Amino acid sequence: MPEDNKDPELKDPQISITKDMRQLYDQVRESVPQFKNVENKEFFMFALMLGYHNGLRVPIKPQYFHANGFFREKNFTDQERAIFYAIAIEAEKNIEVISNMKQVIKIAQEYAQGGYAHIKKIVFDHGSMENKLSDLLLGYLEKSSA
Repeated sequence: MPEDNKDPELKDPQISITKDMRQLYDQVRESVPQFKNVENKEFFMFALMLGYHNGLRVPIKPQYFHANGFFREKNFTDQERAIFYAIAIEAEKNIEVISNMKQVIKIAQEYAQGGYAHIKKIVFDHGSMENKLSDLLLGYLEKSSA
């Protein structure tokens, strides 16, 4: 993993989400049985992949972030970290971006924000939130296994 040790906050970087997306996450976990045991990291990765797949990269102003980090970067597996890097390289059209972990995290947070917006749209459309999220997840799983 590329290291950027010049920035002290990158010794143990936190992945953050916005305040409204934290509320949505809590609501989904409480309302949808399939999401009750989903870890923060897994929900973030789901939103990241939804955002990236749908081309939804949403810039986030720092004042909109939730006060506490959502989880720490060190909790990623090598495979999950590789997804961050691949998305960042594609977004920036430059492999050098992986040497700047702060930028890699920023890009991931922006795509996750787009994914959260997609989840929010699904949640507040008419119909059962549980069925819509389950159908969406199953649809992605079926596509990936085909």
